[in-house]
Amino acid sequence: MLISSYEGVIKPFNGEGNIIDKIYLKKDLKALREYIDNNGTFLLMTKYKPNYVFDIINKLNIPHNYISYYDGLVTLDDSNNIINEEIIDKNIVRDITKIVKELKLESNVNYYNKDGITTLSEENGIILIEILVSNLVNIARRLKEIDVGHTINTNGIKLHNEKNKIELIETIKEVTNQNTVTMISDYKSDISALQKYNGYCITKGNIDRNNLENINSVPNIRTLIKKIK
Repeated sequence: MLISSYEGVIKPFNGEGNIIDKIYLKKDLKALREYIDNNGTFLLMTKYKPNYVFDIINKLNIPHNYISYYDGLVTLDDSNNIINEEIIDKNIVRDITKIVKELKLESNVNYYNKDGITTLSEENGIILIEILVSNLVNIARRLKEIDVGHTINTNGIKLHNEKNKIELIETIKEVTNQNTVTMISDYKSDISALQKYNGYCITKGNIDRNNLENINSVPNIRTLIKKIK
């Protein structure tokens, strides 16, 4: 099984959020189609939310057997069957909602399920809670009492189940009966997973391989596909 991040690999970073080279992209996608056509299994991973993810997949016609989004919180097969879904415990959702109301932040909160933004409901299977605030001091202090993972960025805080990439990949390996994994990513947060799964980074990307064991580099994903055929 070949695993790749979308950001930095399929879509190279250029500081503007645009595809750098359409010819470059076309060659990579052609190599991926041939890999899948020759019985390879490809898992595409992204941090993006589903609406954007599926729009990009359809627009660029990105071939895949599995897609993992919300940074691994949801994984689907190519028929949109759920392989993995990290639903936040409903009691934790209630506790977070209570704190949000006490801090009068209801208008700053978005709830997401596997299909994207949703209303707050136990039936909706909340996967991600996004609190959009610039001052995190008060909300961060209150959330310390709740057993839930979090990601902080310049826009606020995202709350979700705590699950690292290695745990996610092991789950997917078990479900899909895949024993051999090769991974490519340009995210520094994926370094531990790259070291475990025959990992590659992009040669001129964001990961500095100096003093890193078990990580090789390639200029692009099509070069990696040639290596693992």
